[in-house]
Order: sequence, then structure tokens, then C-alpha cells
Amino acid sequence: MRIEKWLGLATSASPYALPPGAMVRQNNLQIQRPGELVPRLGMQAVYSAKDYDEVIGMYRVSNGGAVSDALIVCFKPNATTTTIKYLTPAPSGNENQWTINTVATISTTATASPTFCEDRYGRIYCFLGNGVSPLVITRDATPTQPIGLSAPTVAPTVTPTGSGYFIERVDVLDGGGSYWAPPPIVIAGGGSPTRAARLKTIIQGGAIVAVDVIDGGVGYASPPTLSVNESGVKGVGFLAYGIIGVDPGIQGFEATTVTTGNITTGNANVTSVANIAPVKAGMNVRGTGIQSNTIVSSVNAGSSSFTMDKTASATATAQSL
Repeated sequence: MRIEKWLGLATSASPYALPPGAMVRQNNLQIQRPGELVPRLGMQAVYSAKDYDEVIGMYRVSNGGAVSDALIVCFKPNATTTTIKYLTPAPSGNENQWTINTVATISTTATASPTFCEDRYGRIYCFLGNGVSPLVITRDATPTQPIGLSAPTVAPTVTPTGSGYFIERVDVLDGGGSYWAPPPIVIAGGGSPTRAARLKTIIQGGAIVAVDVIDGGVGYASPPTLSVNESGVKGVGFLAYGIIGVDPGIQGFEATTVTTGNITTGNANVTSVANIAPVKAGMNVRGTGIQSNTIVSSVNAGSSSFTMDKTASATATAQSL
């Protein structure tokens, strides 16, 4: 009989019969040449947590082939403890026999999978987070050593200060035409910025279709006026409007101005604003009765009021905004 393909699978332990937390190694058959079957490593139970610990993380320690690879396994024996064990195959090479050493027991309620990394000297680092200091694990399965600072347990808070503004985006109202190369943008007005913005035009079919904000600048007091320098790239009819946003001071955080005002259903005007000074055109407006993605269209500081680009969906007096 000539066998061309073998679809069977022989296992020494069914994965469905193993208790939670068990690891298995596959044993199946492979064809070296037609008609000859040889065993190949497949499923075989190598470790099972007898107390049915929950496995939350695993790292394979490669030893370069000369010595069988080891395993680092993180368990949750209970809700408040994480245990790290180092599993080493028997020196005889019999992979059915493993030596198990507990290298760390940590008090933590965290259940997230830890992160492992390894340096050029073979030291393995384990990062659990949630207030636990990073751990260093050596290949001799000795107890771990804490390193560095303890991880934070709560997210940091940032309170930006100052009144700087930057160009957040540029809305192209009219792209003009007949441009054969991207013209430079000329920025005028907007107060006295401490760092000027840098913009780049995108043209398609001879018209300006978009303006990319390369650097929003710092310290704009109002939306600046934008125009193009048509020297050498003659075109006509470009018109755009710079939209400013609050300078957060720190990347990734948004500064917020809190005030109150009167709103009316179906009306875009906000009157009797308690603190009108920091309100600028282009700022986002949030609050009960305010539609999503609403911005300030114009500000009337003299009457302590401003106009939104969308109408209010509720009527309220002294509404927090």
C-alpha cells in the first residue's frame, strides 16, 4: 500500500479531558517518504495546575536547541495573588518530566496578561503593571528580583493652564483654480503668536482641495486670515478659514473652559454667559441640550453671548457648558 497523505492524529491526552490550566503537547504522525509514517511531537500533557489555577500568561525561554526550552507561566491561584513558576525539562532530555520552581508570589488583584521581554544577556523581564514593580527572572530559576519603580495604580490627571491657541485645522471654502503647483499659505492676523503656524496646500486638478497643518503654532488669540502666495504658481479664487483650538500645553490632553449660559430650543445663540473672556470662535461646545460636534461660530463679548454653528436641543437657564 502506498500512502500519499495522512489525515489522522494520535494524542496521548485529549485537550477536552484536561483540567483548566493544563498545557498539552501534540503527538501526531508525519510522512517522511511515501508509505513511511514517523511520530511527530503533538499533544501530550506536560503540566497541570492541581488546584486548577487560572493561567494568565506564558513565556517560552529558548535555549538555542542544545537544551530543551523552558517555560515561564503566570497563574492566579486566587483573586488577590499572582504566582510565577519556572518549568524546566528534565536534564536527561525526557520531556515528559519537568522541574517546577515557584520564582515569585505577588499580592495583586490584576488579571491582565503580563508582558515579557529578554535582553542580550538572557535576563527575562516581567511587567505586571497595576502597582507591581517590574521583575527580572534568571535562567537558573532562582527567585525573581524587583527592579525599577512600582507601576501606577491610577491614571494621571493633567490640568492645563494658560490661554494660548493654535490652528487645529483649515477649512477650504473655495479651492480656486489654475494652480500648477502647491502654493505657500500666508498667515495674517490672529494676534501675536509666540510661534507661527506652518501649513501645506494640497492641489488636485489645479484647485486647492485641502490644507495640511504641519505645525499649528502657539499663542493665537483669534482665527487668522489665510491667503496664498501666487508668485510662480498663478491661480485665482482661493478662500479659506483657520479654525483655532485651545493649546493643551501637553500632547494628548484637551484644555476645558467651564462657564454657564442660557440656551433655547431651536436657537443657536447662548446668552448671559457667566465667563465670556476665554470663549473663542472655533472652540467646541459641550453640555446638556448641545448637539454633538458643535463649535462657537462668533463671540459678542459686549453682550456676554456667543453663537453656535448648531441650534440647541433644549431650553435651560444658567446651563453648564
